[in-house]
Amino acid sequence: METSKYSRYTIEDFVLDPFFIKWIVSPEKKDELFWNKYQKEHPEQEKSIQKAIFIIQAIRSDKEVIPEKKLDQIHRLLIKQIRRRTTPIIHIFKYAAILLILTASSFYIYEKQQNNVFPSKKNIPISSNKGVLITTNGNRHEFTTDNTSIKQTAQNKLTINNDTIYNSKEEKQPQKELNQLIIPYGKRSKITLEDGTQIWLNSGSQLLYPSSFNSKTRKVYLKGEAFLQVAENKNKPFHVITPAIKVQVLGTTFNISAYNDDSFIETVLLHGKVNISTNKAFSDNIEMIPGERVRYIKNSKSMKKDHVNPNLYASWINGYLIFENTPIKDVSKKLERYYNTKIVIEQGLEQITFSGKLDLKNNLIDVFESISFTSSIKVIENKDFITIKP
Repeated sequence: METSKYSRYTIEDFVLDPFFIKWIVSPEKKDELFWNKYQKEHPEQEKSIQKAIFIIQAIRSDKEVIPEKKLDQIHRLLIKQIRRRTTPIIHIFKYAAILLILTASSFYIYEKQQNNVFPSKKNIPISSNKGVLITTNGNRHEFTTDNTSIKQTAQNKLTINNDTIYNSKEEKQPQKELNQLIIPYGKRSKITLEDGTQIWLNSGSQLLYPSSFNSKTRKVYLKGEAFLQVAENKNKPFHVITPAIKVQVLGTTFNISAYNDDSFIETVLLHGKVNISTNKAFSDNIEMIPGERVRYIKNSKSMKKDHVNPNLYASWINGYLIFENTPIKDVSKKLERYYNTKIVIEQGLEQITFSGKLDLKNNLIDVFESISFTSSIKVIENKDFITIKP
């Protein structure tokens, strides 16, 4: 059988195809060979295939109970769709209706699961002056260095600042669990994953990652800001999941900012190619090329793509920040996180912007003094915070 027959298949086509269903329900070796070949020849169909697989599996599952209110919504949707039809389908109506109900029910389950895509982990406040790594066995490791280096090897060895925390000879880590790395405000960290991917975590960030990746995909979860150099592996895509969006890459370099207290989540691509989508079921992908930024607006749940200077978004990993006509309030928010110091901005500075390079090796007062040379601001140092005045 030629794979080209399925090249234009939609999700619905896959769900209705007996050969595809057989592969999901009771596959034989020839089925595996065919569909593995098809997926390699048609990578653009990956998303449709995965959704069709989920629908078929959900139809066969009786574990999920759909609320009556949701069933009413599904029923109204079915009636609406049926009334739109112009071709008589009486002889297949009852079968189509059953399939539609099952598909709609499966969509509900899929949607529900996608809304809870971020793993449930104990919420540890990012407020102390210590970084924390909680490994999959529950052990807690703290570190106080400003820039911490963590390395997870393929041989199941973990080091923090070159000190061995565990290795495979001493302690076996649960493979299905996730390590939790918490970086407080005022600190930074670089972690190397077992596949060679390097992730720089900015102040006030959290990363969930496995000790080793499975055979099909590489997936990490992020809150905060990170710069990533993803090790290339065309057979194993790399996914960064945030509470609202997900980024899929094969091997590339990009920066992603997903702080809870920001009104947006933004991704800036430096090298390679990535696809971005929301965590909502069946959302469309946005493909990025180097020099582009995609910003997800939380209130409107919309995404916008534009061109930017990517160096402005990645300079923090080298110890400095670059700004171009950036509002003082946005500059202050980045510095507040980096130095873990509260910054109060008085009224009257809404129109003030800053352009230039800030050396983060200097203390915060010196940094603001350099800003004041080009911007009309005054800096007042208090006991526990800094005030910025016109």
